[in-house]
Amino acid sequence: MDPKQLERWAVFAFGVVFVVVILVMAVAFPQPSTFQYTTFRVVLALAAAGVVAFVPGFLHVKLGSWLRAGGALAVFVVVYRFGPAPLVVEVPLDPEDVLLLENYEIQCDAGDSIACNSAGVMIGDGEGSSRNYELSATFYERACALDYGKGCRNAGRRYLRGKGRAKDIETAVSLYRKSCDLGYEDGCSDLALLYESAQIGTADLAQAALYHSRACDLGRLASCERARALIDDEKLRSEL
Repeated sequence: MDPKQLERWAVFAFGVVFVVVILVMAVAFPQPSTFQYTTFRVVLALAAAGVVAFVPGFLHVKLGSWLRAGGALAVFVVVYRFGPAPLVVEVPLDPEDVLLLENYEIQCDAGDSIACNSAGVMIGDGEGSSRNYELSATFYERACALDYGKGCRNAGRRYLRGKGRAKDIETAVSLYRKSCDLGYEDGCSDLALLYESAQIGTADLAQAALYHSRACDLGRLASCERARALIDDEKLRSEL
């Protein structure tokens, strides 16, 4: 047998074996600890990459501007990054994380806006946590009500994506605008992108330029470049 073909069969066999092992361990450990869950996640990603390495075709993945991957590596990135388990089951919090969450809730009840936002992140976006998007949105809204810009932006994302709240573009825009008014640069840039992409109905490049400029003033360099590009557009000049 050709060495390259033998190598491919070996990788495929590795993937199949470890997929079977993961299935057996899933039955043996229905409620894994965070450490066990992370270990299973890594092994599953490696196994999936091994199986896909045997399948013809090419997959390309790009995450933001910091990671590009292709082929088997792309599959590893997708499986590990988006962890399929939380999509169908709740992954329990470690006892230490439970105590931390309880502490956030106590501080939030006492009026600590950052703690409210942290609780929302932990419940709705935390790595390996039991995700509860509705409760997460509630904490974000409480943070926003306490004038924490980041909390307003996070609450806006819940309405924009329809996770934890019914999808409502107008409410999302309102929350992003408040976030920006409170001085949170990502709230300004997210609102600018909404205006630019026409998600609010029709594109409004004048408003997009305005909010990119505000994000720029708050220190977001990428928004500075985008604002200049929009303002340099001759069609936009007449609107501003």
